[in-house]
Amino acid sequence: MALKEELIKRRLALGMSQTKFAQALDLSPSTISLWEKGKIKPGVDSIIALAKFFGITEQELLHPKDETQEKEDSKNVL
Repeated sequence: MALKEELIKRRLALGMSQTKFAQALDLSPSTISLWEKGKIKPGVDSIIALAKFFGITEQELLHPKDETQEKEDSKNVL
């Protein structure tokens, strides 16, 4: 999954609009829109802030497992 898709997925999971999400991160809504469209990518400082906001590591944000992989991983735990 691409970063832009991961941002959308996590933002929507929190029930946030782009505007509310931008306010929470002290950014402009247009920045969030550009990230989610894949027109620009967040810089290092923004990646760190996003990961902190979502309560995940930077690696988890940049390299998320897809749902198929998550299901496989959960099968291996059992």
